[in-house]
Order: sequence, then C-alpha cells, then structure tokens
Amino acid sequence: MARRGGRDAGAPEGSERTGDPMAAPASRRDRSRRDQALRHFLGPTPVTFPEPGGQILNDTVRPVDTHEVESEGRFEAGPGDPDAQALRARAQLLERVAEALPVGVLHVDALRRVLYANSRLHEILGSPGGATLDEHLTTVIDADRARADRAFDAVLLDGVDSDIDVGVEPVGADTSGRRRCTISLRALTSEGGEVTGAVACVADVTESGAGRDEPRRHGAFDALTRCNDRASTLAALEAMVAGADAEAMPAVISVNMDHFKGVNDDHGRAAGDEFLGVVARRLHGAVREDDIVGRMGGDEFLVVCSRIATAAAAVRKANTIADSLRHEIQLKDIRVTSQASIGVAWSSGPETDVATLLARADAARRESKRRGAGRPVLFTPSLLLEPPPAAP
Repeated sequence: MARRGGRDAGAPEGSERTGDPMAAPASRRDRSRRDQALRHFLGPTPVTFPEPGGQILNDTVRPVDTHEVESEGRFEAGPGDPDAQALRARAQLLERVAEALPVGVLHVDALRRVLYANSRLHEILGSPGGATLDEHLTTVIDADRARADRAFDAVLLDGVDSDIDVGVEPVGADTSGRRRCTISLRALTSEGGEVTGAVACVADVTESGAGRDEPRRHGAFDALTRCNDRASTLAALEAMVAGADAEAMPAVISVNMDHFKGVNDDHGRAAGDEFLGVVARRLHGAVREDDIVGRMGGDEFLVVCSRIATAAAAVRKANTIADSLRHEIQLKDIRVTSQASIGVAWSSGPETDVATLLARADAARRESKRRGAGRPVLFTPSLLLEPPPAAP
C-alpha cells in the first residue's frame, strides 16, 4: 500500500472530489475518522495509500482526501483531541513542501513499503509506482539496478546514508528517452537508534555534467557480497593508474575485518556470510559512485578511489569507511561487534605502479591492526622497516 501526496486541481479520474476542495467533512463522525487518520500518519503506525489520491486502507478509517483535512485555510481539531490541530498543520506543511520541491521524494519503511511519494517522483522515474519500493524502481536500467538495491539495503538494514547515480528508462520510452538521476538516501531512526525507514530524494540530472554516462568499470562480481571480484578490482585499479594525471591519483584502501574469524568460528559459516554481506553494503554506502569496492578474498576488501588530490583527502575517505564499519552488526540471530583494520596508500606521482600501491596499502593495514583502534593508517616508508604484527 502506498501513501501518496494529496490531489490538487489536476486530480486523476476516480478521485471522487466534489465542490470546494477546502471544505470540511460533512459530519462530526467524518471529522473524527479524519483525525484518526492523521494520528496514524504522524504516529508510530503509518497510513498508506494505494495510489495518488487513493484511500487509506485501514479497517477503521474511511477514505480520506488530504484536502478535506482543511477548513477555510486552517485545520479543525477533532473532538476531544487538543493536539489534532497541530498534527494536521504539520501534515499539511510537510505535504505542501514535498509537492513544491523540484525533486522526487520517496518515504519507505524498513520493510520497503512505500509510505509517501510526491508527484514529481513519478514524473522523474516514469514508473507506474505501487505499494513497494521495488515497484517504484522498475524503470532503473538493468546495469544500475544492483547498485540501487545495494544502496537501499545499506540504508534500510544498516542506516548507511549514500548518494548514487542511476540510469532510468521510463515506461514506454526507448533508449533515446533514457535519463540520468541522482538518488540521495537518508536513514530514519527511532529514539533507540533502530532504523525505521528512509527518505530518498531523486533528481533528474540528464542535462547536467553530473549525470553524464561514464564508462563503467564494473566487471565480474563476487556472488556473496555483490562486490567486484579480485580480478575486476585489479583491472579497474590498473585502468585508474594508467589514466591518472599529476593532479589527482587513485587511492587504495585495504580493509580487513577484525572480528570476522570469531563470528565464523563461534556462530558458523552462515553467520559469517551474513556478516560479510552487511560489511559490503556499508562499504558501498560509504564511497562515491565511481569508486570500486572489491572483495579480495575472505574478509579482505579493497576500495579503489579515483582522482584523489591529496593524501589527506585519501585519509578522510578512509575515515568515512572506518566510521561506517564501527557500528555493531545485527545478524539474523545475534548482534556482533564490528571493527576494521584499514591501510591507505596514495602517491602524488604517476610513477607508482599497481603492485607498489597494493604493497603499501597492505603494510599500512598491518600497522592499523597492530594498533588495534580500528582507525586508518596512511602508508609511510617507515612502515616497511617494521616487522608485521603477531597473529591475534
């Protein structure tokens, strides 16, 4: 069931609106039911609509038109509910703001059910919409669908915000009608920190430089984590190094999960696989669209970041990754600690080859593990003089 924005003067056929759109409901009983709907909308239980201007599908609430919530430009409080006026005023404000925005707005709960979608979203995506997130993403092109799914999984399962770029092919359009869109995902949480859903803002950037189609460097994928596999990750790094200029070189960030062995040994391989899947989603949520996240084997990941101007910028990127991996991970049956050892390698000159960058990142990661604080370490030549740490 999908809760959409209220209808305006261009309401679709079947919306059953008559007379003054600002008129109040005809009876006290209607107002009471209307108040109940608004309390659901702004309270812990979401109110959902099946289509724009649709009905509230709830056994105790009649169909509600959001325009009927108003009376002569103001909201009326329901009988015996002194807070109803403030609640309805807030609902009106949020809805009107969402409908006025030049971007699409989508609100989904943790189960991927659509709670709200403004009219601009349907114009941009060109999809028929529906009750679930997947129905709204049907027009995302096949090459980008896995990326969109990973980003939504990361925000809904782990609360990891991200901004992604996808291609969209509206229903009935050929490839000439394809669009480029950015999707900005932000998690919504309860007072206890539990992820309750997410808000997505979708912008059409087809005509801007930000939305241009770039050559894809995504090759073969690891079946478990949907990261690039080792071969395609190294191929992408080779291409970045070959095409780099003196002003912006690639950075290599080596990531190894500190507690993976314990999860695998104590709780079994299924828990270990689930753990790695969460780690992969968090990594994808922490990097840019054109960065590469590869699984090199076991619990070792390699993040390859293109066009990094300074060593400090590389460390900032690594810190973002470290922060995303420090939160505990909720698996199916248990909650486990998460922390990573992270090494960073960056070179200011094009003379550095792939093998050197990888060796430097590994040396820095070993030093991060030795320190045990879960913070990134930037490679310095002195690290090559130190013996590797003893195995924990």
